[in-house]
Amino acid sequence: MYHIKEAAQLGHVSVRTLQYYDHIGLLVPHKADNGYRHYTNEDLDTLQTILYFKYLGFPLTTIGKLLVQSKDNRLPLLEDQLALLKSQRVQLDVLIATLQKTIQAQKEGILMPVYKKSLRDLPVTTVKSMNHRLVSFTEISLLMRR
Repeated sequence: MYHIKEAAQLGHVSVRTLQYYDHIGLLVPHKADNGYRHYTNEDLDTLQTILYFKYLGFPLTTIGKLLVQSKDNRLPLLEDQLALLKSQRVQLDVLIATLQKTIQAQKEGILMPVYKKSLRDLPVTTVKSMNHRLVSFTEISLLMRR
């Protein structure tokens, strides 16, 4: 059994992250009588799985669903995430090409308005859910960097 600080170090996450995962029910460790969290090797394996899915871009709510499903039932969600990542890759390729054109144009002394060359080239993307409305091109570009 590991105390929270040890588990955080072993998992390369912060203590606060483990506390948050406990709070939302994603990774609930055994609690001693004094309220201290104790993590088992199985808990650390679960943490690694959480971090893997997080790296793949899954939101924590979906990761929670993935953890309770058997490994065989995860395939549709994994396939959906792969499609989303491929779509994001296409968007990034367009943005990279646009940036390269902009850099080359500026080197040659030609000014090109960014909005004319990049937004029309972006592929249509379906967004499953969004917490707020985007109001500027800056917010869109920041969102795409995530």
